[in-house]
Amino acid sequence: MGTLAFDLRDAFRSFRRDRGYASIVIVTLALTIGATTAVFSIVDGVLLKPLAYADPDRLVALREIWQEFVSRVPTVEVNERHFEYWQQHASSFDALAQYVVRPANLTGVGDATQIAIVRCSGALFDVLQVQASIGRTLASSDDPADAPDVVVITDGLWRQRFGARSDVVGTAMVIDGTPRTIVGVIPPDFRLPSGRQLTAAFDAFVEQSGDGDARMQAEVAAESGVRIGKRAR
Repeated sequence: MGTLAFDLRDAFRSFRRDRGYASIVIVTLALTIGATTAVFSIVDGVLLKPLAYADPDRLVALREIWQEFVSRVPTVEVNERHFEYWQQHASSFDALAQYVVRPANLTGVGDATQIAIVRCSGALFDVLQVQASIGRTLASSDDPADAPDVVVITDGLWRQRFGARSDVVGTAMVIDGTPRTIVGVIPPDFRLPSGRQLTAAFDAFVEQSGDGDARMQAEVAAESGVRIGKRAR
């Protein structure tokens, strides 16, 4: 203990004698500590911390490989018709859901504005095992073309446009000219997988359009008991 105190006093005297050197040491330490903290935050968020879903090791993201383009584009988003085929014939998964984020025009609720909507399979929330904080999420029964036009909104849109009203379910809003009925609000901490990250850059969820030429990302949950070694974040 005495040696440590002596060393600290000696170091303090050295710093007082050469303040320029002391400043360089202090700045270097600050930059090193800051860089180390930033790197750890990235590693913790990307590699160490599990996805914010139930059973995250059973979630995988699928993309397609087209041999004729693989030298230029290693993978592409899943074609909707291929996805529908997998839904009917794949037996290795509990459930499959697809989604794509697109810009849309919101009217009928205050001033017109552009928002980001997620066009998705009704099964998306079942795949991710996410429940609505108010009302319900989309379901497979919302997928058919003759089903009512409904929408699930984010917590942020609920607060900004609807004043956090508890009776928001049943309220109408217009997206790209189509009147839709709000059926639920998702929790504020919900994030959607996007590439290797999680994003909250969206405002509402509607059923997929059914355009067979659309390029959609496909999210897949592996069947019970299967564990996936690598997962997309």
